[in-house]
Amino acid sequence: MPYEITRDGKTVRIVVTAKEMKQAFLDGGRAFLHLLSGDKAVREQEKVEIVVQASTLNELYLGWLEDIMQQSAAREILFSDLSIFVIEKSGKDFVLTGSAVGERVPKSDPRYASFPVLPKKAVCAEKSGFRFEVAVTTH
Repeated sequence: MPYEITRDGKTVRIVVTAKEMKQAFLDGGRAFLHLLSGDKAVREQEKVEIVVQASTLNELYLGWLEDIMQQSAAREILFSDLSIFVIEKSGKDFVLTGSAVGERVPKSDPRYASFPVLPKKAVCAEKSGFRFEVAVTTH
């Protein structure tokens, strides 16, 4: 698995390590999808565009995870996969443009796992590739 998820009570820690930044963001987003739906089957019926802008990579990573969760909750779509078209520097900010695909299901559907509380901090290390680490609290 390209990511590591560990649990300690209600705290879940996600660690992603990849050689390329785009892959690190994808793997982190997919780990987050795993928290939202577990291993339950979700069809790819609807596509949602995601655009996130932030001044640092840590903020961009958090914004990416936040947008995935907010789009899922607001549209009642359980996402099954993600795509990132580009991560680029635009002026002083980083901009991520991507999409999520999934199935529209009511929140009462048993495929929804417990929604995590969004992480407030991401740690990014860029020595020989990219490593992102976040901790989230589940209900």
